[in-house]
Amino acid sequence: MFRRILLCLILSYSNFVGAYEISEFVKISQIRPTGGGTVYLHLNAPAICASTVLTIDTTAAGGKEMYSATLTAAAANKYIKFETWGVCAANGGWGTQIGGLYVQFD
Repeated sequence: MFRRILLCLILSYSNFVGAYEISEFVKISQIRPTGGGTVYLHLNAPAICASTVLTIDTTAAGGKEMYSATLTAAAANKYIKFETWGVCAANGGWGTQIGGLYVQFD
């Protein structure tokens, strides 16, 4: 019985810690790189945290690769899906940093 309770606690904790959100497919309407390594992505519809503006930190691991993928998707007019590790930015999610993405190529 103790093992079952312990297993349930471990599984519920791991789901809480590793929780993340994945958006629906949207299109990028504007890309705005700034000094300091932050890139703002303006989207055609709300995505993660109900926001139409997400960010990429190009100084973080994988940041330059995500930036490159968003440029490719925008240039090819493709749909893109974003994910984050469940942390929405203040101000109603505006500027939430993404942790990964998917580009839909027909």
